[in-house]
This record gives sequence, C-alpha cells and structure tokens, in this order.
Amino acid sequence: FYSGDSYLVLETTKNKYGRLKRNLFFWLGSTSTQDEKGTAAYKAVELDDVHKGEPVQYREIEGHESQMFQAVFKKSGGVRVLKGGKDSGFNHVDPDAYEPRLFQCKGKRSVLVSQVEMKSSSLNEGDVFILDCGLTLYRWIGSKANKYEKFKSMEVANKIKDEERGGKATIVILDKNNSSSTEAEPFWKMLGDKSQ
Repeated sequence: FYSGDSYLVLETTKNKYGRLKRNLFFWLGSTSTQDEKGTAAYKAVELDDVHKGEPVQYREIEGHESQMFQAVFKKSGGVRVLKGGKDSGFNHVDPDAYEPRLFQCKGKRSVLVSQVEMKSSSLNEGDVFILDCGLTLYRWIGSKANKYEKFKSMEVANKIKDEERGGKATIVILDKNNSSSTEAEPFWKMLGDKSQ
C-alpha cells in the first residue's frame, strides 16, 4: 500500500455451509487526497451494490488497521505501507529510479510494516527496522523488540531480497552486539550519525 493512495479490498470466503461471505475494506492512506478518499468510499458503495448489499463494509485508516484487515494479508507477508502514491497528472513517478527506504516493524501478534523517515532518529529500541539500500538490506533489531517483530522483519527482508532483488541482495543483521562495528558503518552513513 502507498500512503498517498486509497484502496478497496474485497475479501471473499466460504462459510462452513459453502455460502460466500464478503468483507469490503476501504483503506485510506494518511496522505491521500480528499478526492481519493471520497472516490474509495463511493467505489465501495458501487461494489457493494454489484454484490447486492452482501459485503460488510469496513473503513481502515493507515496506522490504525483492524486485526481483521491485517489477517487478510497474513499469508502474503502482512500489510506493508510505502511512502508516495500512484502516478497522477501532477506527480511524475519514474519506476526505474531507486530510492533507499527505511521500514519499521511494530506490533505484537499483528506486526505492521510501515515506511518511515530515513534518519537515525526514526529508530527506537522497541522495534525492528529494515534499511533497504538496494543490494544490501540491513535489519536493525532494537534491544526491546519482541519475537513477532523480529520474525516479521526477517520475513519482509527475505521477501524484498527474493521478489524485488532477484535473490541477489545481502541481508546484514545489526543488534546491540554489532551496531558499532565496521559492518554497520554504511547503515549509519545512510541514516546520519547515531547521535542525531
């Protein structure tokens, strides 16, 4: 998901009697425009009409996603929010331009992965962060991060490595034991000094 966009997600499952059950989520990115949010709500009503009012509608706000919404994406690695949005007449997007990204893995049983600002002050000891530098991915593990955040960060880093880098990226793990090592220098250089 991109924080500058809004999305519709139609989940269709079968109950124990073989009857279809539909949940319709409209997800609103934190920086999506009022027009985009309004269009998502309008299209949700249209889709609901197509299915004769069957779907139960849920409004999801970036950063406050329900457990039910997060569960829809559990098998595919969970909800991942990136900065930016779909190319429009006002905003040109170059798909070949690579931009380093910093992701925060935060939560207990349902871990949300969100893109955060690329600076050292974005880090905290309670979460795990992934710095995507192209062919090198850094997993920075805060000293108070829980096992769910650690597992999710491993899952996301491997997914980026395999699906976005063709298996060619290296994953470097940084924690309290080696975050000051020479191995960590490029990490801190990308984010700025630790003291910032």
